[in-house]
Amino acid sequence: MAISPAQQGLSKRNFILGLINGSLFILFTTFIDPDTVLPGFVWQLTGGKPLLVGLLVSIISTGWFWPSLFLSPLFATRERLMPWYRLSAAGRCVALLSLPLVAFSLDRFSPATGFLLVTLAYLGYSSFGGLSLIPFMTMISETIPPNWRGRFFGARYLLGGLMALAAGPWVRYLLSDHSGFRFPSNYALLFLAGALVALPSMLSFCFAEERQRVVQRRRISVLLELQRGLRIVRRDRNFKRLIVTRCLSAFMLGLTLPFIVPYALSQLGVAASAVGLFVVCKVITYSLSNLLWSRVSDYSGNRRLLILSAFMSLVALVLVLVVHLLPATELHLLGGHSVSLRVAFVGLIFACFGFSNAGQEIGYTNFLLELIPERKRPTYLSVYYLFWLPLCWVPMLGAVLIGNHQRFMLGFSIAMALCIALVGYTFRLREVREVEDALTQ
Repeated sequence: MAISPAQQGLSKRNFILGLINGSLFILFTTFIDPDTVLPGFVWQLTGGKPLLVGLLVSIISTGWFWPSLFLSPLFATRERLMPWYRLSAAGRCVALLSLPLVAFSLDRFSPATGFLLVTLAYLGYSSFGGLSLIPFMTMISETIPPNWRGRFFGARYLLGGLMALAAGPWVRYLLSDHSGFRFPSNYALLFLAGALVALPSMLSFCFAEERQRVVQRRRISVLLELQRGLRIVRRDRNFKRLIVTRCLSAFMLGLTLPFIVPYALSQLGVAASAVGLFVVCKVITYSLSNLLWSRVSDYSGNRRLLILSAFMSLVALVLVLVVHLLPATELHLLGGHSVSLRVAFVGLIFACFGFSNAGQEIGYTNFLLELIPERKRPTYLSVYYLFWLPLCWVPMLGAVLIGNHQRFMLGFSIAMALCIALVGYTFRLREVREVEDALTQ
């Protein structure tokens, strides 16, 4: 049977393995969600200290990006990158398995020691994850054609989101007073479930197909690699615009997402059990939105996807700024359950962010993969992550702004201004496919 032009270069094996890997990854991150579960856990562990919430989120994010800065010149000279991905998978599995062990033993340590141990476990997980970024992105770009990547990442997020949706009620139950589990045992069980789901997620892609690629003959220094990357940023205007929009998005999210749960717990009178509901709300829109985002990416382009998802972030921030004006009225749901109007509104906020974040993740990843040329992929990725690295500390900046006086609205207001700038600047991106078509005509 003839292969259609749209399927040329497609590895069905990698598509399926990547689907298994990504969907299980989303499921296990539901149990350790950095936007809902993790802030709630740290808030309770530290007795309500926003500075430590921001610190942990920033450290975790840093782990994802620092390895690529130092290893990109090495990867550029290696014909096979799969051994590095397998090393990353093994390291992440060990780190994740240590996390529930620490959580179950928190009553043996002081809060400071417990926080340190949890931070080290998370840092180990994210640092080994950072080791896999360039190998994974390289193998995906080589085996999944551009017009299939929207479906690929969309299917990962959709299937994983649906599984996470099924797990959401259990998360909510476990964190409620009815489960019989108290802090920190309830969170420890979440971390254990996440670690067990992570094992097949990490191991599945270790059997992916790796194709032969053109490599550099000699290894250059990290400094020279970064100098090359900075020259590319100056010359490639579309790449520069992509970096600016990504930075604005990271600033906006870093000042908002880690602090919505602490804000709800401390200022809105929300119970800790509501965190499970927030997870469900975020997961529903995160998963189902990919039915739209994958089609927009494949057929309309990633620029339009990024514009639409940026507008949805703006809607979410408007809701964040007005939720405190609502009364604490009880809403009666089906089945005899009830939640306050504020809880329902915060759930809507997370639903909007779930919708937006899914589009941002697909859009930025696919835009970047289409933009970078094959021979310069490690250099492009290294400088891209160079700009990302300091942005990992935006949550820490947000925590400093909030301070012990809990000035949450200050951080949210700055995030709103950044989001308005993000929407405006995203319009300046040029669709990669349209640029390439114009050059070939």
